[in-house]
Amino acid sequence: MENSKKRKIGLPVILLIAGIVLVTLGTLIIKFTDTDKYFEKENINERFSAENIEYLNIDIITARFYLESYDGDEITIEAQNIPKDRYSFSCSNNKFSVKYNNARWYEWYKILGFGWFEKDYNDTVIKIRVPDKEYANLDMDGGIGEYTISGLKCINADIDSGIGKSRFTECIISGKINIDMGLGELSFENCSLNRSDIDGGIGQLDFSGKILGSLNADCGIGESSFDIDGYYSDYEIKSDTGIGEIRIDRGSDGTNGSSSKIPIDIDGGLGEVNIKFK
Repeated sequence: MENSKKRKIGLPVILLIAGIVLVTLGTLIIKFTDTDKYFEKENINERFSAENIEYLNIDIITARFYLESYDGDEITIEAQNIPKDRYSFSCSNNKFSVKYNNARWYEWYKILGFGWFEKDYNDTVIKIRVPDKEYANLDMDGGIGEYTISGLKCINADIDSGIGKSRFTECIISGKINIDMGLGELSFENCSLNRSDIDGGIGQLDFSGKILGSLNADCGIGESSFDIDGYYSDYEIKSDTGIGEIRIDRGSDGTNGSSSKIPIDIDGGLGEVNIKFK
């Protein structure tokens, strides 16, 4: 009789199965038991002088978040249903910061919601207004939710849009902007960018407005569109088509009269890319 060989289950498989069981069990407990007492909420209304503020540092875990410029001289915060004692809003030297502090392990079940159960960010709303002036830098780390940035002027910006929907309207970045799209939808509406580096991630990427300096875009997985307020003849376009198609609408004849062309480098990735000029 031949000796039969038994298959051994490797450690990685065991760890994967155990992880799935723990995540499922934790999510069920959060959903079907009274755990709200561990997730107290609060409302915050604060004001800070913005006289010396040059840097904006935003770290959001989960929320519907709004940041807009206005005709005033203070930074105002209106926050509703935010996790108690978790968010801090502060001004130190020349920096305004929003930070999520000390997330405990069990909070991540509630924060993430794992998609199929709930989206707590719908209840958490943070609205911040900043004086209408040019700031040195915006550093934004988005978590899970919806983010709208309106009328902001910055020299430089670093954006990690996280998971969800991110929308920038009538923003001006005069220096360099680095964008890590993450997962979801990212849109720029009537914006003006100078030097731009975009990592498209997974999802829908839309841009409309002015491209005044070099653009390097890795469109990742999904559809991307660029509606550029400029003439085709003023740009030098280099494109690398991945699994998909890059379409260019040259628009009308014209030029801004510059002696040098603005470089645009597009990596199509996986999906359709549409570029349109005026």
